[in-house]
Amino acid sequence: MDKTRFWAERLYVNSKISSHIYYAEKDIPEVIGIGENEEDPFLTDPYLEENLRKMYEEKRAPVLTIEDGWVAYMAFSDAENNFYIGGPVSLATDKEEKSGLYHYRRRHQLSQRKLNIPRMSIMKLAGILSMSLFSLCGLEISEAELMELSRIETGKKSEIEGELVNYKFDSSENERKHVTYEYEKKYYDAIKRGDSDYFKGPMYDKLHLYDEIGKLAEGGLKQAEYMVAAGLALISRAAMEGGVSPTEAYAVSDVFYQRLEKCKTQKEMYQLSSEIQRTYVKMVQERKKEKKNSNYVEQCKDYLTQNFHKRITVEELAKQIGVNRTYLSGKFSEQVGMSISQYSILIRIRAAENMLKYSEASISYIADYLCFSSQSHFGREFKKKNGISPSEYRKQNKNIHFLSKQT
Repeated sequence: MDKTRFWAERLYVNSKISSHIYYAEKDIPEVIGIGENEEDPFLTDPYLEENLRKMYEEKRAPVLTIEDGWVAYMAFSDAENNFYIGGPVSLATDKEEKSGLYHYRRRHQLSQRKLNIPRMSIMKLAGILSMSLFSLCGLEISEAELMELSRIETGKKSEIEGELVNYKFDSSENERKHVTYEYEKKYYDAIKRGDSDYFKGPMYDKLHLYDEIGKLAEGGLKQAEYMVAAGLALISRAAMEGGVSPTEAYAVSDVFYQRLEKCKTQKEMYQLSSEIQRTYVKMVQERKKEKKNSNYVEQCKDYLTQNFHKRITVEELAKQIGVNRTYLSGKFSEQVGMSISQYSILIRIRAAENMLKYSEASISYIADYLCFSSQSHFGREFKKKNGISPSEYRKQNKNIHFLSKQT
């Protein structure tokens, strides 16, 4: 048994934490700790893995993050670029978890089947992450350092999270009926397109269905509350598919959940629902406009940064962006002050610096991973930027941790 699978099995046996391992050379992740009859939020919601990977790649550092104030995950990568995720883990009490599970299931498109979410403190999870980093990556990072880093990574507004955890979905769904699939599909697609015309006209044109859904709770007020909450989950998901970033979409939904909790009448809730529609439609429209008008040079830089470990020619890059090769090269040099090839080398050298500091990967492996033509070519380019060889750089920086100690 290899150490990766051994780690995942020990993690589940000792803490009941499930894990997903995304191997660099495989398309399908290995999942440990989720049974055949249990729900897997990473299977039903691909944005979950995508968001955690984005958090990691932004800092190239381990992730310890909290969703909605009570669900935690850990994520990190090793020298072979395998990506590990542990969780979900519950930080909540019984009462908090019961009220939060409805929103969690809606957000990640889960049914009512069994869901493995073991309960523990965030400090204990940080300790598990610390041991995982040491056993799989040879890194010594304390719980305190990981806790500090997690605040940087999550960027959550704690006051909104706290109120969202206390938001109560405490009525039965046993008699629930469903809006027709055709209606929901049209509604979903309208948000995804940013189609403001679809939502024009009297507010009841798109809200009459709240009175046709069936009984979700005792009293019309709770009925409306349930339906606006469910609609918010649906709309935010459609907006993400329309181009809005998951981080932005989730942040806005947190604000609306907070406002929904303060509504006192059905009229206020329906007015809020109309505002939710308009807000997300506008966000999609703005995102599409930004994408259409985005600068070719910035697209080029972003693509090179996201694919730093791939061999990319200027021709391929121009085709990817959809512009003429000569035009792109000229504009890039004009705005950035260096050629596309020089910028690509700069990005890869920066990645190499992190790998030399934070991994045990050999210099030859780093050179090959970052697509340099040879180890000597890598050495020349590295020394050109840093004034020293890769091996000297590693010696000078071998005791540096992920967190900067400078003040």
